Amino acid sequence: MKKLFLAMLVLALTIFTMASCSDNDDDKKKCDHPEDKIVEVEAKKADCFEAGYTAGKMCTKCGKAVEGMTPIAAYNHVGTTVKIPAIAATCESAGQTEGARCNACLTFVKESTIIPKLAHTEVANAEVPATCTKAGSTGGTHCSVCYNTIKEPTIVPPTGEHTLEVTKEAKAATCQETGLTAEQSCKVCGNVIEKQIETQKDPDVHVYEWKVDENDNTIENGTCPCGATTTRPAETTTPEEGTNQ
Repeated sequence: MKKLFLAMLVLALTIFTMASCSDNDDDKKKCDHPEDKIVEVEAKKADCFEAGYTAGKMCTKCGKAVEGMTPIAAYNHVGTTVKIPAIAATCESAGQTEGARCNACLTFVKESTIIPKLAHTEVANAEVPATCTKAGSTGGTHCSVCYNTIKEPTIVPPTGEHTLEVTKEAKAATCQETGLTAEQSCKVCGNVIEKQIETQKDPDVHVYEWKVDENDNTIENGTCPCGATTTRPAETTTPEEGTNQ
């Protein structure tokens, strides 16, 4: 309560002296500052907007400082201002311009302006062709800056169509041996699509051993291990030049 009373007293005396004493310097000079009119005044801190003063004493009769009460100028944010750095806007977050703020009063000395987010830089993804067993995609798009997906790719199901090649040759059956079908695999996925299967002996297919007929050299006789026989014209050769036929 005492501090509040002194503060109000200082304010009242200041107003009084501005209204009257300031116009009558002679009266002020003549004030003898009676001891019972001297009061102690607490220091008032200066801030960014208002001046202050040191602790001291003043005369309530004339309103003059008797001791101390040295004026302290307002800071006006000097020495307490910190820079707010500029932040570049991206396609993921907004930015801001450079600003400044006073750490003493938390007032923005220089306003920082918000910069809206930038648009994405859209680029196309490579398409992935579908194969006989694996799904593909149409590619879609993404941002080349933040790499986020912008347009989801469309899935293309497997074609199910194999590209065949013979991986094991077929073997014909004979009257004495079984045969084998050809094995076929897919060039793309490597899976065996048609397995090699053993076939039954073929009684109509013989493996002949040929010999020229002893009585007729224009004929060859063929004999199969199964006992089958046949004949065919003997192979003839053309005599070389200069030789007798």
